[in-house]
Amino acid sequence: MGLQARLTEKQRHIVLLFTVLVVLKVFLVLCLHFIPLSFFQDLPVFRETDLYHNLKVKGIYPNRRSMLDMLSNSFDSEAYLAIAKNGYRNPSNLQWMFMYPAFIRFFSVFLGVKVASFVVSNLASFVAVALFYHIARSYVSADSAFKSCLIFILYPYNAVYWLLSYSEPLFMVFLLASWMFFQKNKLVFCGVFMLLASFTRFPGVLLFPITTFAYLLKNYKKIKNPVILRNLIHLNVFILPVLYFFFLYIPHQTGLGFHEAEFNNFHNIRFVFPPLGAVPAGVFGWLFTYFFFLGSWRLREKNRPLFWYAMILMVFYTSVLGDPSYCLGRFLGTIWPVFLYYGLIFDRNDMLFASSIFIFCALLFAVFTGNLVSFI
Repeated sequence: MGLQARLTEKQRHIVLLFTVLVVLKVFLVLCLHFIPLSFFQDLPVFRETDLYHNLKVKGIYPNRRSMLDMLSNSFDSEAYLAIAKNGYRNPSNLQWMFMYPAFIRFFSVFLGVKVASFVVSNLASFVAVALFYHIARSYVSADSAFKSCLIFILYPYNAVYWLLSYSEPLFMVFLLASWMFFQKNKLVFCGVFMLLASFTRFPGVLLFPITTFAYLLKNYKKIKNPVILRNLIHLNVFILPVLYFFFLYIPHQTGLGFHEAEFNNFHNIRFVFPPLGAVPAGVFGWLFTYFFFLGSWRLREKNRPLFWYAMILMVFYTSVLGDPSYCLGRFLGTIWPVFLYYGLIFDRNDMLFASSIFIFCALLFAVFTGNLVSFI
C-alpha cells in the first residue's frame, strides 16, 4: 500500500499545501537572486519610490545586497533585529511589538540574529497554514478548505511577508489559534492567544472586541445567564497587559500618548482608498482592496460572526492603516475569513487565473521588498 493510500484526506491536503508553500518560497528566493534591481533602474516610476531613494541615501543602490540581508534585514526587519539585540533602547522602536523579537532572541542563541529571524517567520508560516486549514474545515468542505488555503498561501503579500523576516506569520499563528480555541469554547486559551497576537502586532487588540461580539451573537438568547458574564471576563481579562503597554508604558518611554504617536496613525484616522505606497502596491491596491471588501461583505450571507470579524478588521485597516505611506495589502492578508469565502466560490478556472496573477505580483513584491531599506 502506497503512502498516499495510507494518508487521510486531511493529511494529504496538508502535505500538498506544505509542498506548495516550500516551492513558492524557493521560487521567490530564486527571483531575489536572479532579478537584480538594475532591471528596474531605468523606469521613471521606479525612481519615484522610497526603495530607490532609501538605497541611494545609504549608498547601496544599484549594488546587490547579500541574500541573507534581503531575506532578513529589510525595512521593518531592521527594527525587529534591533529590538531582539538591545530591547527598546531606542524609544522610536516601540511601534514594533516585542513578541516576534522575543522569538528571534531565543533562536539567536543557536542561529544568530539574522538567521533566527528568517527561521521564526518561515516556521510560523507553516503553522499558520495548518491552523487555517483546520479552521476552514469547520466551515466548508474539504475541497473548499483546500482552495481557501491555496489562496491564503499564494496571496502575494502573504507569500512575500511569510518569506522575509517580518512579524506577519507569527501574528497569523496567534490570531488563528485564538479563533480555534474560541470555536472550542476554551475562552481562557482564546484570551491568551489574543494577548500574544496583540504583543506581536498592535492591531491584535481588535480581537478582544471582535471575539466578544461574536460570543454575544452566539449566546444572545442566554445573555442573562451568569455564566455568560463569567466567560466574558475570562475572555477579556487578558487585554489588561495590552492596555498597560499602550497607555502607560509607551507614554512613559516616549512622552507621547499612544494616540499621539506618529507611528500609530491614530491621530490621523481617515478612509483612504487605495493605498498609494511603494510601487507596485499602488497599482494593485485598488484591486486587492475592492476584492477584500467584496469578500468581507458577501460573508454576511454565509456566516454572521465571520462577516463581522472581517468587516471590523477591514474598516480598521482602511481607516487607520490606510495612509498612503503604508502598504495596505499586507494588512489585508490577515483577514482570513475572506480567503474562506473565495475558496468556497472559486472554480478551477478561477483558481488558475487568480494564482497566476498572485504569483506574478509576489515576484515583483519580493524583489522590491527584499531590497527595501530604511533611510535612517
